[in-house]
Amino acid sequence: MAGNEKSPAVLTHETQRSELVVDARERLVVVQAPRVEPVLVPASALELVALNRPAPVYEPVYPAAMLLAAGAQGPEGVPGPPGQAGTQLYEGLAAESLSGHRAVYLADDGIRYADASDTLNADATLGITAGAALAGAAVFVVTHGVMVEGSWNWTPRDPVYLGAGGALTQTPPATGLVLVVAIALTATSIEVRIQQPIFL
Repeated sequence: MAGNEKSPAVLTHETQRSELVVDARERLVVVQAPRVEPVLVPASALELVALNRPAPVYEPVYPAAMLLAAGAQGPEGVPGPPGQAGTQLYEGLAAESLSGHRAVYLADDGIRYADASDTLNADATLGITAGAALAGAAVFVVTHGVMVEGSWNWTPRDPVYLGAGGALTQTPPATGLVLVVAIALTATSIEVRIQQPIFL
């Protein structure tokens, strides 16, 4: 190395004997030590002490930390969908374009509409979508808890069933399977509670 470049030093925590070896060609300082892996640090960051004692043979000397600039706070993230207290949400990717307030199941390629005629995927029914989502976009699914929608007109205390294409209905299907996905609390609110399907 040429010029005034700072050379690295190879040091260890204990020495076999007080012997200091300097290789002028490589500008390395080596303190011999048995059974200890050497430590490679910049020579400018070391202060050698107590070379005539077994240990320690060095102390690291580091410059004081400097604050170059205070970082600015990043932008606020996108808020999640509103939910009732105690509502459990699942976030996944929509495998197809989905409407809000539809029953869905978790397929291998993402979230898809559940259907009362689909007996193969009845056990995979996940919950009810909290909002609409395009295919490939994130979608929130209420898996348990209260949902409110002003356009609903349920009969309170009656079950809400899975219908065709993920639609919610209080009329149980006559074929396929009967799956209760929620209980109506009021005319405009339900409590999502996915139950075991009954195959017809």
